[in-house]
Amino acid sequence: MGTDYARKKIQALFMQLNSNPVGTGGIGRPERLAGGGYSRRITGGDRLVYDIDDSGNIVIHDTEGYHKK
Repeated sequence: MGTDYARKKIQALFMQLNSNPVGTGGIGRPERLAGGGYSRRITGGDRLVYDIDDSGNIVIHDTEGYHKK
């Protein structure tokens, strides 16, 4: 996932998370995960998987291979 496209997409996703972490709109097809947390698409097979802690901080869990696990 070291491409310029993926890097720029992750940067755009971080900007989106700052303004709307749990919203259903925005880039990356945001979705609520069944086991808790959220994901947004980076590339066809890679997702930004994250959650919001009790203090409102965004906690990143994974950025690669969401569908490979």
